[in-house]
Amino acid sequence: LRQLVEGGEQTDFSSALDRLMDGIAQLAEDLVQSADLANVLERILEPLRIPLGIDDTPAANVIRFAPEGGSLAGVLRGLRPTMKLRDTLGFLPLTRHGSTLSALLQLSQAIAQENSADAVVVVDDFGENIDVDAARHMAGVLRSRAGQLWLSTRRGPVGQCFRPEEVVRLTTSDEGKRCANIGRVPLTKPERLASRHLHLQILPAVSSRSCLLY
Repeated sequence: LRQLVEGGEQTDFSSALDRLMDGIAQLAEDLVQSADLANVLERILEPLRIPLGIDDTPAANVIRFAPEGGSLAGVLRGLRPTMKLRDTLGFLPLTRHGSTLSALLQLSQAIAQENSADAVVVVDDFGENIDVDAARHMAGVLRSRAGQLWLSTRRGPVGQCFRPEEVVRLTTSDEGKRCANIGRVPLTKPERLASRHLHLQILPAVSSRSCLLY
């Protein structure tokens, strides 16, 4: 996410990071002002004042607390996204939303790249971690946004986003040879009628464990 932000024309991102660090420093200072915490820190520092050469300096001026020691990279690594998809649930950590949302966000980050319109996008085992409807939608978005898309999948309905001539099915022949079955543009009336069933019946059947014919 930070790479996406820094890859564009920045306006206020750097100042926002500065405000974040200033806010953390102020909150850390407020934390050690707590009487309970200050008393404990004073007891810890008391036998160390001479060897450390800190004399009567208040403990609050010697010890502070900050995520990952207060380094910018450490603080940013400690930040995790939270999302609110329903008002009743509020903001929840991304891990609480399940693997589908995480997979969708990863795909969206790839699409959000500045040069995605000219990019050659290669995706292996597309749709394994997301439901069929979301996989079909994201495949359509990738097809329209990328300069060129190479996508392998075992989810038959994903093929509905592509024309027949854009679909290649990899199979193994009876002799054990690997074959590539390339779709073609339907030219005759029977071929056009048959192509209508490609998305509705054939592709879902290809990825199904069993098919019932009646």
